[in-house]
Amino acid sequence: MKINFLQKLLIAWGIFWGVLGIGLYFLGLLGLFYQNIVIAYGLICFVVLVYFLFKQSPPAGEFSAIKKDWVVGVILIGFLAFAVLNFLILLAPEVGFDALWYHLTLPKIYLMTYHVSYLPGGLLYYSVMPRLAEMIYGFGLSLDHTGMLPKIIHYLFGFAWAASTYLFARLFLGRKHALLVSLICYGTYLTTWLSQTAYIDLIVAFYSAMALWGTFKYLENRHPNYLYLSAIFMGLTLASKLYGLILLLVIFGVLISKANWKMTIRFTGIAIAIVLPFYLQAYFSTGNPFYPVFSVQESALTMYTGGYTNLRDWYLEGWWQHLPNLFWEMVVYRFTPIFSLVFLVFFAKNWQKMLPLLIVFLSFFFLWSLNPVQEPRYFIVILPVIATISIYVLASIEWKIFKVIAIVLALVGLIFNFSYTKSQFKETLEEIFGKNPRQNYLQARLTPPRNFYDFSGTFSQEIQDKKVLTVNIHNLFYLNFNFWDWSFIEDKYDPNASAVTMASELKNNGYNFVLIGHLSAAQWLGLPSDEVDKNFKLILKENDFSLYKIGENK
Repeated sequence: MKINFLQKLLIAWGIFWGVLGIGLYFLGLLGLFYQNIVIAYGLICFVVLVYFLFKQSPPAGEFSAIKKDWVVGVILIGFLAFAVLNFLILLAPEVGFDALWYHLTLPKIYLMTYHVSYLPGGLLYYSVMPRLAEMIYGFGLSLDHTGMLPKIIHYLFGFAWAASTYLFARLFLGRKHALLVSLICYGTYLTTWLSQTAYIDLIVAFYSAMALWGTFKYLENRHPNYLYLSAIFMGLTLASKLYGLILLLVIFGVLISKANWKMTIRFTGIAIAIVLPFYLQAYFSTGNPFYPVFSVQESALTMYTGGYTNLRDWYLEGWWQHLPNLFWEMVVYRFTPIFSLVFLVFFAKNWQKMLPLLIVFLSFFFLWSLNPVQEPRYFIVILPVIATISIYVLASIEWKIFKVIAIVLALVGLIFNFSYTKSQFKETLEEIFGKNPRQNYLQARLTPPRNFYDFSGTFSQEIQDKKVLTVNIHNLFYLNFNFWDWSFIEDKYDPNASAVTMASELKNNGYNFVLIGHLSAAQWLGLPSDEVDKNFKLILKENDFSLYKIGENK
């Protein structure tokens, strides 16, 4: 098995973060998620990575095959333009909803409690989903509590995804066209939007692309090590996000039809073994290894299914009618018009070469469409396949007018995505270059009571190092004091307790303050105001947040 330096780099990058994240997960289960231990373990992994990469110098002339070519130059300039724009945008403070909800908040809590555990209640039910990326962000937060380093890690995974997309496309196309595939995927608006957040979708996309590359590399030369690599990356995909199960089913179908069943079982077994600890924790904590899937109230489906309260009715009446429009929206409208070339694949020379990719794409789309939460960022993992088919069509159809139109489509898509991104992130760029004050930028985006931010500093000044119980606050990442949320412990308290009893029990459990969003203490407890006011003293109210001191008005 011979690998070039780029392949070696991407394999090492992926396994480094995978070993780091899974190692931190087990340290957290043991109650050892201390900042110093997290940093020390991360540095050890980094030293091993550097040794692995540079114990042998890259072969001379590794990239010399990419000759000086103006087309390649234009593609690389396009990469540079998007990379610079994406980097500038990520320098703004994090305001992404899911990042503040759980991608950053969970590792923040783990560092605060030194323990990776299930958090009961409805607020952070993601606490027993696969969390490889959140473990990685725990390392980032141990070095930088602001959340900037996790954002940079996610941004760098965007680069790694672009490179892995190139590797995958290179199995079917020449270097120039494979570079174009990579640029088209990296140059989508969604990729830019994700690059400036501490979401995890670019991590999932990278591991998925490497899993696809390993699978098709194995089918090309039948060397089992490529399939084992694919299985490892598939396992890391599963350990990052539940919807990785869709790709697992697709690759399983490819292998069962193209390889022997023993290799297929080995692939599946390795992938499942990597993610199994996460599934087991979910099962032991909730009784459902795929929690919260299958555990969500059916009534919650209405927001995703357009009014249907159960999946049976949605599949029978709404899902299949929506499929044609969904197909067009995902393939063309949401990303770039060049993907529309997939519709012309049967006009391409030797189109049979694209048949396995076409089956992978259509199978993924069908399985993905069955999920009512049809967000485009969950679709990003299949973009390397769509882009490869599209550029194969561009390279194979010899009609001159067609090639001109296709190239124009590609350029228009990239230019539009770049200019659209600049316009959408105008205020973000103004904040970065000092034209829009940071406080104004955050106040416009962190609306209470879902998002807490201590703009004046009075809350932290009042609280200092005391412990705070938070109530009715959703995104907890920017809380800059020692906190614990009511949803985590609500079932441990008597809902019918008096204000005196509640204040006494909270005080005995180490709480000094209660920070409540949008409600008063009386509304929270469901008790008369005169009774509550004797046991919970309101000392600060600002931006729809009320801070009460426990047991001060007796």
